[in-house]
Amino acid sequence: MKISITLSISIVTLLAVLVFLPKHIFAQGEESDLRAGAWIANVNLSYTGAERDLSNFELEKSFKRINTSLQTTYFLTNTIGLGFEAGTSNLVQTFDDTNNWYEDKDEFQNVIHEFKYGFYPAYFISIPSLPDNYKTYIEAGVFQIRSRYRFEGSGTIVDYNNGYRIGAGLMIPLAKKVFLNAKLTRDSFKAETLYGEQVGNTTEYKTITRWPASTRLGLGISFKF
Repeated sequence: MKISITLSISIVTLLAVLVFLPKHIFAQGEESDLRAGAWIANVNLSYTGAERDLSNFELEKSFKRINTSLQTTYFLTNTIGLGFEAGTSNLVQTFDDTNNWYEDKDEFQNVIHEFKYGFYPAYFISIPSLPDNYKTYIEAGVFQIRSRYRFEGSGTIVDYNNGYRIGAGLMIPLAKKVFLNAKLTRDSFKAETLYGEQVGNTTEYKTITRWPASTRLGLGISFKF
């Protein structure tokens, strides 16, 4: 890869902290504690892009991915929260079109749009020797992802897959209703792959079910309402 860029920002953080939030929200106090009846929420936007020096019709020439997500958690008790998350992902892949060398167009694109949503319970624990508004937590939830694949020249495919997520994090109060939220998560979604197996003079098609997983470390801002 000759260029690789990753940018992750919180829209709420940039706009609210710099422009909209009143100054008194940064005064420390009891309201910064997370107790039954509280809501916390954050909105995130991330962009990742890269270009490859060497490419062909199988190795992508470049890709661009934009992710957005909204996450909210409601505290049922002082230690147990119920959360909801919804997000989108848009991936554009560019390939060299070596099959159409006789045409002016020398590249093609595949576009993958995904919508993911799910629910999760979370268990919050106060950190010993620190005030109650410092929290560690664990969470586990179930999600569904809707994927829409648009392959140039081959039409569109829509697929649904279920999955799960587990995670652990740390919430550190920055202000009266503002928290730094560091979290390590692992996502896994069911994926089925079709392959052909030669049996005599015929080809038999079979399906392999796998659960590919991804692990992410995130750092963001959460707001209490």
